[in-house]
Amino acid sequence: MYLSNYELVTGFFSFLGFPLWMIYPLAILKILGVVAVLSDKSRMLKEWAYAGFAFDAICAITAHYMAGDGITLIASTALIATLVSRVFWEPTKPSSRISTFEAPKN
Repeated sequence: MYLSNYELVTGFFSFLGFPLWMIYPLAILKILGVVAVLSDKSRMLKEWAYAGFAFDAICAITAHYMAGDGITLIASTALIATLVSRVFWEPTKPSSRISTFEAPKN
């Protein structure tokens, strides 16, 4: 939506008081975040992508609440979807942070 319907997004950003130069960098970062979440290349990169989505949703909730336009439900749904995705879309392999200890066999 950010790249395909620029006029609509420009209207939203202007109404919420955000600078218009943020539209393209935010769109690019969201696309890169989706790529990071869907790929299993780096767990740290995936965590930062989820954090970025959560920060974006929290900022959207705050901006819409302060503007009083009543769209906080959509932004809240995005935050809940991000958190649910983060909790339930984990790899089934054991985490590298959890070490298993086995007692030595005699």
